[in-house]
Amino acid sequence: MSAFAPLRFRSFTLLWLGALGLHLSLWMQTVAVSWLMVAQHGTPLQVGLVQTAATLPALLLALPGGVLADMLERRRFLMASQALLVVLATVTAALVHGGAAGPGVLLLLMFLFGLGYSLQGPSWFTAQLDVLPPEERLPAVGLSGTTYSCARAVGPALAGALLAWANPALTFVVVAGMAGFALSMVVAVKDIPQQRAAGEAPAEFWSGLVGALRHAGHHRNTQIQLARTAAFVLPGSALWALLPLVAGSSTGDSGAGRYGLLLGFLGVGAVTGALTLAWARQRWTPKQVDFIGTLTFLLVTAGAVLNLPVSAQCLGALLGGVAWAWVATLGLATLQEQTAPSMRARIIALYVIAFQGSMALGGALWGQMAQQMGASGALGVACLASALTLLASHRLAWPAPSGTL
Repeated sequence: MSAFAPLRFRSFTLLWLGALGLHLSLWMQTVAVSWLMVAQHGTPLQVGLVQTAATLPALLLALPGGVLADMLERRRFLMASQALLVVLATVTAALVHGGAAGPGVLLLLMFLFGLGYSLQGPSWFTAQLDVLPPEERLPAVGLSGTTYSCARAVGPALAGALLAWANPALTFVVVAGMAGFALSMVVAVKDIPQQRAAGEAPAEFWSGLVGALRHAGHHRNTQIQLARTAAFVLPGSALWALLPLVAGSSTGDSGAGRYGLLLGFLGVGAVTGALTLAWARQRWTPKQVDFIGTLTFLLVTAGAVLNLPVSAQCLGALLGGVAWAWVATLGLATLQEQTAPSMRARIIALYVIAFQGSMALGGALWGQMAQQMGASGALGVACLASALTLLASHRLAWPAPSGTL
């Protein structure tokens, strides 16, 4: 079956486009806030904390969001949460335009945006699967993941261009527009299945929460895959968190254009990686794909320490994006293949916690380390940590799929 077959269904296509708008809004918001932090002479720790502010909400709301995705009417839930993001981006644009958005305000607004984004994440993913017949859902898992990768390719480049050549407040106006586009796509879809009546929420919420935790505590394959995800993302997050500093040190100026360019190449690579993962799985075992991807991203991170020409940096970013997508998408697909449909949204939430929680912790950790020893020193430590976790992860068995999709 073609990887693009689910796009034949109108409701899936609308939700796929809406998810693309949602992810674009997050990436543009994160890039804009990161660069404004640098422009306002924020400390390396404050620069790293932007990533933490964007991803820490996943630790707080991903699992509750997964429970809600299994019990509430998803269409209304998605519309309400998307409207919140539109409001937050609009407020950010107004404050930036008025010169009232200092480092503390920027971190707070980024955190609030991350809260709204994280709460609805499992609902977006499961809604896309629910509007499809069962036989179309397996390719939809990988296709849904490409929206994040596509946004990573386009969002940073667009934000970097706006920051370099226009009023910074305009970037946040565009962020609000992207969030509004996602809202319009949800409004246009009328057939998202309703899960449970709202009156059942109190009892169902707590039992669903406990059920997800119990599942994670008793299924070793789930534990291994979540641990493998965290072991890859925590050291890997150093490159994402410190890239603004790397771009600036390479040029000797603000480096806004190069920052957007490198993030754009990372994103293009991630799209390529998501679309070529099936090809890679036909040639290697999942464990081998995971090893190759992790090793490649480690080498790209090591290359960021060197003051390379822009062409070499872009090539490295492209390869790094492919590697990142291979490992991240493979981990998500593996968890989905192991999980019964009734637990799908909550297991997605646990994956989001492992992934985004590691990104959040990494943002603070590598930002603090860069403040003490510089960006190059922090990236060097991250490479060593990645090498150690790669060796440990490779010793673990890879679970077989159970065909539950």
